[in-house]
Amino acid sequence: ADSKVASCDNLIAIFTPRFDADPTNAAVVTNIVKLMNSAEDCSNNDLYFKAVTALHKLDPSYRSAYGLFKLNAARGNVADACRYIEEAIDSEESDDVIDAQYLYELARFCYANNMRGRAFDAAGKAVRLDNGYAGKAYMIMGNLWSSAGCGSDVDKYARYWAATDYYQKAMAADASLADDARSAIGKVSVYYPEASEIFMYDLGKGQIYTVSCGGMTTTTTVRTR
Repeated sequence: ADSKVASCDNLIAIFTPRFDADPTNAAVVTNIVKLMNSAEDCSNNDLYFKAVTALHKLDPSYRSAYGLFKLNAARGNVADACRYIEEAIDSEESDDVIDAQYLYELARFCYANNMRGRAFDAAGKAVRLDNGYAGKAYMIMGNLWSSAGCGSDVDKYARYWAATDYYQKAMAADASLADDARSAIGKVSVYYPEASEIFMYDLGKGQIYTVSCGGMTTTTTVRTR
């Protein structure tokens, strides 16, 4: 590897038949992963992916599970990516600091892939484990609510109230997010109902309301324009 003879193309040519012949051979699999890690730009190929997956089966750890989350996420394997990062979080080896980081990453990943309930749940858990993620996690939770498909009755308004709650929490938790949070509140507040509209549902400004949609549930406050 140091001499550059072990280029990625050479490694693939040499080790693909060896791996295919004996994919459960720990020595072969370990050697493939080590050499490919040391070669330049050699982690975006099928052999590396197969070898890392095989190595995790032979010697699982939260680190290897997290690595497989990253690899599967890059390949667009959404279900497998979620499965591996949740395996890393559930591992007894990891601690609260690591779990909070992984939960925040899971929240971002699920949000990007339109898995609202899982994103909301992961973001909330990240905050409970490490308050350092509060600002960023609350922004995600606000975004989840502001874009949620709550299409009927009061909930079509309540999603914007809930979004406001989380943007306010984000601003309180992390001053660096204040401008973004204020901007987001300004965008959702134009969708608040008129007082006369909300009166039709026997609700009034400042009243407590529980909203559920898109796999998410939260308690918010009635707001009007």
